[in-house]
Amino acid sequence: MFSSHAPITKGSQITHPSSFTAHPLTPPPTDEKPFAQAHRVIALFKEIRAGKHTKRDPWTEFQLSAEEYDEIEGRLRRDEELSGYVNDKIRWDYNSETHRLVIRMPTRVHELFIDRVEDAIRSQLKAIRGGSDNAARFAQKVWPNRSAVIKFPVEDGPTGRKWKYDASFWHDDAQYPGVIIEAAYSQNKKELGRLAEDYLLDSDANVRVVIGLDIEYGKKGSRRAMLLKWRTHLEHTADGDVLRVVQEAANEVYYRIKRRTLRYNT
Repeated sequence: MFSSHAPITKGSQITHPSSFTAHPLTPPPTDEKPFAQAHRVIALFKEIRAGKHTKRDPWTEFQLSAEEYDEIEGRLRRDEELSGYVNDKIRWDYNSETHRLVIRMPTRVHELFIDRVEDAIRSQLKAIRGGSDNAARFAQKVWPNRSAVIKFPVEDGPTGRKWKYDASFWHDDAQYPGVIIEAAYSQNKKELGRLAEDYLLDSDANVRVVIGLDIEYGKKGSRRAMLLKWRTHLEHTADGDVLRVVQEAANEVYYRIKRRTLRYNT
């Protein structure tokens, strides 16, 4: 899972194709009041904080202008209590090129599952660090970072792209995490591929691998979590090098989930 942190695109002119088809969101009506979408986002944050979001889809999207996104950040700065809750409990991503904001609301099962996966990786890292080879020296500089925010710059504006993922592992000398882990329920499975593409391409392959965990908890007759994995592949073409996202693993049973406890699938 972990490898050298030297960027694979160093010294190359890279084209970033779109490997996944993204459906454009419907823009808000033009006759709405100023910052109407920003008001809806803040209202949803407050609804989630009050525990009134249980019947909502855990994946909610908004189409925002750059001004509306700035308004959201301004309102959060003025409301420290709400800002603290949002930063601690809510996953939200903003892409300034598509003006798309996504709010993801993990559940208790979601968080428990991520914690168990992260703990298993930490145990493996601890074992590797005890050696004396290159792998051990590399592992000694790799650390978990739960649900942090990363920003990818873009050429046409200061806002860039902002992401808050489920879990990650960073190398001390790297600008971005080498491994990002995202979990989703089955109804949002297709979104894992879109997230993987954004992380891998926007970081110019500094993010080396994205692990997707498709949790089927609550699905009748199933208590499984399926593992998916994406990496980048540098393809040499007559027109230059093209960086593509490749899905290396799909639908591998990783864990079995039983009621409120999680255990390895043996």
